[in-house]
Amino acid sequence: MSVIGTTLKQPRVFAHDAVALKDLPGCAWRGVKEFTDPLDDAGTLFTVGDIIEGFIKNPGNTLGNGVTIEVTAVDPGGEITEYTILDCKAGSGYNVGDVINFASPGGGDDAVATIDSLLITEWDFGCPFTTMNMGLTEQKKYADQATDIPDVGQPLEAFLQKTKYVYSCEGEEGSTSACQYETPGPGAALYIGEALARLDVIMESTKKASYYKIPAGTFMPISCLTVCAAEKEEEGPADLEKILVLF
Repeated sequence: MSVIGTTLKQPRVFAHDAVALKDLPGCAWRGVKEFTDPLDDAGTLFTVGDIIEGFIKNPGNTLGNGVTIEVTAVDPGGEITEYTILDCKAGSGYNVGDVINFASPGGGDDAVATIDSLLITEWDFGCPFTTMNMGLTEQKKYADQATDIPDVGQPLEAFLQKTKYVYSCEGEEGSTSACQYETPGPGAALYIGEALARLDVIMESTKKASYYKIPAGTFMPISCLTVCAAEKEEEGPADLEKILVLF
């Protein structure tokens, strides 16, 4: 192994950036919040309970992928009359007006839906420190905009697949982390700015670890992908401003 390769394997002694948890991108970035009602085409031969990931009908105009619906009601011909967008499967990188096809598991006609509004969330416990869409745009800049989100070029996702980590916080109480997330990593160390009774993290190994009795002002020389939960010595969740991620 080269000297550079050996150096990269060593523990990080100095961080080049520090970002508070509250300032990191959220779990959902330009996911699908709502489709126009009614659907453009309700399809045929769907059944209640079908779970279908959509695919882009206009791929030249979007980065979007991953939105998944569950069919909750159909008419006698299997046309979709009611559905829900799965909480953990709103997808990412979509634009308002994108047209999504949902293939009929029964071999019938596809259902077709047009995106009406987007979902962009703040960081919450369980969200990755870095996302598969990192570097595409300043995510929060468009958090209050439902339309006119600009085209930001080709995603880095294909390249980042080489270092993809998949994890779940397994529904830690008070978090959104029942979902399964993907991150390109690498893990990051933490600075804890207030006394914590307990800190639950996902280590770079993708295993969950819990740390107890952490004094205020502690640097944690660990490599973790997210914070699942953090409890103050006084009762209640930690302040997201007072935990810094060290990159």
